[in-house]
Amino acid sequence: ASYCCDQKITLPSLKKFFTGGAPVDPMLFESLEQVFTSASMLLVYGSTEAEPIAIMDSKEVIQQAKMMTFAGKGVALGRVVDRLNYHLVTPTDLPLDKIDPIAKGEVGEIILSGSFVGTRYFQDPDAFRQNKIVDSGGTIWHRTGDLAIEHEDSILYMQGRMHSRLNENGRNFFPLNIEPVLDRMDGVARSAYYQLADEGTALLIQRSQQKNSLSDQQLISTLRSRLEELGYHPQKIQIVGEIPLDDRHHAKIDYRKIQKIYGSESMNASKTDSFFMRFLAYTQERFPLPVIGLFVALFSFNAFYLIQRVALSSIQVYVSPAMVTATVALFFVFFHLRLMDEFKDFDDDCQAYPERLLSKGGVKLQELGGVA
Repeated sequence: ASYCCDQKITLPSLKKFFTGGAPVDPMLFESLEQVFTSASMLLVYGSTEAEPIAIMDSKEVIQQAKMMTFAGKGVALGRVVDRLNYHLVTPTDLPLDKIDPIAKGEVGEIILSGSFVGTRYFQDPDAFRQNKIVDSGGTIWHRTGDLAIEHEDSILYMQGRMHSRLNENGRNFFPLNIEPVLDRMDGVARSAYYQLADEGTALLIQRSQQKNSLSDQQLISTLRSRLEELGYHPQKIQIVGEIPLDDRHHAKIDYRKIQKIYGSESMNASKTDSFFMRFLAYTQERFPLPVIGLFVALFSFNAFYLIQRVALSSIQVYVSPAMVTATVALFFVFFHLRLMDEFKDFDDDCQAYPERLLSKGGVKLQELGGVA
């Protein structure tokens, strides 16, 4: 959509357009309307177990829901379709054996029943127990795991997933209360607000590709000021190369992966740290200098002594400038092999080991290439 808008490209032959799979930015519809000039566009909310759950026309998203989203009220999902029964219930991680609907205007987990809602999981009783509710009449309800608010106009506004709930200084809130607001700021492409292991919170920022005069530190300072105005107080703000997204849609923020990668302070050098500090963190993780140095020294000097034993029948020189020079040279050969491996396997390692400093953008390949 951005490319078509920039190039003034329109596609008037398209008549119907559906979008979903992840919370949809209202601004996307404004861009799409400029491209698909004759299309009827719908926001569709659904899940593997039930599709569709809710629908909303793009014009209503632009004219009404957009203001709610940018006021921190969540992202519109639409109105639940007629063939479904639904309730919002108090969020809990425990299995439920009864239904206690909450009042409109309160945050709750969306549960559903209906003719096209999946009621079983293949040979997986644990999944059934965790994700289904059987009411007193025998009806099976599906727990979506999505948290939402329903307003008087019956539009559901997504707040976040069950596992992405946040608590900051005793205050409960949700990622979609604040992330869409931050994503509109200059220099920000995507934000992710997440819970730390010690009950605090943190914020990841992925910079936009557009030219911006703000340095990383200036952007963080600007974000801090805006967050203070809105009443949010993350313990840390970190700028990263790319915020992890789900493997299936590559559109939803993967909070579990974020917590795994960034939730611990250990080995968590920030892009705003000096390169020296980030490089030290990298070597501790991938090329521990004392260990490698000891290995190379033992390997080299044993080789020198063995050569003397074989050639001269005895060790005549225990240490010399030439031996030290050769040992240092071998150390750097090993280091260059490590860097060559990082360049060769970078894409695969980012997928297999997202928690590594290089994978999460704490240090960049270009910086390591400069050291080499």
